[in-house]
Amino acid sequence: MKSSNRRWKSVCVGLVALALAFLVPEMVSAEERMVGTEELNNLIVGKRIVDTERSDHWVSFAQDGTAVGGSRGRKFDMTYRITDGGWCREIKPKGGSSGDKSRYKKCQDTKYDGTHLYFYDKDGTLASKFAIE
Repeated sequence: MKSSNRRWKSVCVGLVALALAFLVPEMVSAEERMVGTEELNNLIVGKRIVDTERSDHWVSFAQDGTAVGGSRGRKFDMTYRITDGGWCREIKPKGGSSGDKSRYKKCQDTKYDGTHLYFYDKDGTLASKFAIE
């Protein structure tokens, strides 16, 4: 009798978990994983990515390694290079723009969860999360 009860409890727990996965999909998030060079290339080239927390922060990627970005109403040119597990970019400010010059040239690890791209600084902190358009 005990064995039968344990089996029944196990089946019930499994059914509840399955029901929750279908009824509350926003609570079940996909796992982030590193992306390879070819996959990242396929995900971004010819597309635009938009920061999920700041719609005025975006990047559009051309096939030739150039890109155009926008932030706070200003556009800027950049070059990029896709690496295994991430990307490197160099912003080309117009008119000798002032600001944090360390932000102009940066490499970041990139992860993907099937919906969003996550850019991590080399110290492991999440820099930004982007939706792909």
